[in-house]
Amino acid sequence: MPTRRVSVFAVVFVCVISSLSILLAKQFAASFRTPRPQPVVIGEFSTFISPEDDRGPVRMVRFTLYSEGIFPQRLRVHQGLINLAIEDKTGVSSGLVIERIVDTDRVPIGTVRRFADHWRGRELIRFAPGEYRLYDGSRPVNQAELIVEP
Repeated sequence: MPTRRVSVFAVVFVCVISSLSILLAKQFAASFRTPRPQPVVIGEFSTFISPEDDRGPVRMVRFTLYSEGIFPQRLRVHQGLINLAIEDKTGVSSGLVIERIVDTDRVPIGTVRRFADHWRGRELIRFAPGEYRLYDGSRPVNQAELIVEP
């Protein structure tokens, strides 16, 4: 009889420990998941989008940030989805700030930041036709122009 109690106790103990291990593993894994980006409309002009909204052709545009300036300084693209990538050769930039020029006003759109511990970063953005001013967040005098055509 004592061995039967021991084996029932052992089975119950193993079941409880297994259940706790599974619960803890799920919570631990959830704490390391990166949140999914939510679509955010910024003004009525351009939109940072989530992966679910990436329908249509995507154009790749890359800007390189140097201490002396941004290359290319002027670029023309067609409206729609643009995968805007940056390469930070300075190593200290706070990112590429995007503003839309409307008449004499500048409407902030957002910032493309480099990934942690990397020189590069990117954002998928839906651009509407217009003129955009891009500048290095750490060196605002370093500017570039993006012209989005219909």
